Amino acid sequence: MTDRMLDGKVALITGAGREGGIGQATATRLAEAGAHVVITDLARDRPELRQNEAHGLGDDLASMQHFCAELEADYGVRSYATPLDVTSQEEAESVVTRVVDELGSLDILFNNAGATTGVGWFMDLTDPQWDLAWEVNAMGTRRMTMLAIPVMQRQGGGVIVNNASVGGLVADPGYGAYTASKFAVVAISKTVAKEHGKDGIRCVAVCPGIIDTGMAVANRQLVADLEGITVDEASRLMLDAVPLDRWGQADDVAQTVTFLCSPAASYINGIALPIDGGMLP
Repeated sequence: MTDRMLDGKVALITGAGREGGIGQATATRLAEAGAHVVITDLARDRPELRQNEAHGLGDDLASMQHFCAELEADYGVRSYATPLDVTSQEEAESVVTRVVDELGSLDILFNNAGATTGVGWFMDLTDPQWDLAWEVNAMGTRRMTMLAIPVMQRQGGGVIVNNASVGGLVADPGYGAYTASKFAVVAISKTVAKEHGKDGIRCVAVCPGIIDTGMAVANRQLVADLEGITVDEASRLMLDAVPLDRWGQADDVAQTVTFLCSPAASYINGIALPIDGGMLP
C-alpha cells in the first residue's frame, strides 16, 4: 500500500483499549498511513462484560494515552484517547462532537467495540446476557454509525468499517446471543452501504476468524469448557479448522481495515469480508 495514503484523514476507533488488540493494531496502521487517530474504550471496569477472567477490558486510560503519545511521536500525527461506553448515547455524542471540533472532520469510523457476554449455550443464556450483547455489538455499532453519517454527509463522504467477526457469517454451538448480534452488524453494514453510498459513504464489515488476542485466550478457555478438554487441546481443535494452520494476528486485521479505508478500495462497499485463513467454506 502507498505510504501516507490516508494523510490528514481523521479516524475514530472504538474498543481500542487493549494492548495487542485489533483496535490498537489498526490505530498503528492508520497512523502509519498518515491518519490522525482517536482511540476509545470503556476506561473503567464493567465485570458483566467479561467472558471470563482471561478476557480483559479496555479499562486503563493511562496506558491508552501513552499509546497515543507513541503514535504522535512515531508517525507525526495527532492522536488522543478518550473514554467511551458505546451503550451510552450521551458519551457517544460527546466523543464524535469532540473529534470534529478538535480535528476538523471524521473520515474513518472503525466500530471495533464488542462484548462476548452473549457466549454460551442457547438454552443457558439469560435475558440480561442477550440484552447486553445486543446493546454493545449491534446497538453500539448502530449508535456510532448514526452519529458519523451526518458528519460524513456534510464533508462529502467517509468510510465506516464494522467488526462483525466470522460470528456474523456462520453460527457455531456455544455462541448464542453473540452470533445473533454479530449477524446484525453485517446487516447494519449492508443497509448503510445501500442507503448512503450516494453520499460518498462506504460501509463494510470485516469478519476476523481466530485472531491471537486477549479475546482469543478467553475463546480457547470457552471451547475447552464446552468440550471438556484442556486449553491446549482446544487450541489445536480450533486450528484444525484453519487451512493456513496458524492463528491470525491483530495486524492481519489492521492491514485489511487500513486497505478498506484507502483510495485503493474506493469501489468496495457493502461487503462482509472474512479474515480467517480460509476457515469458512
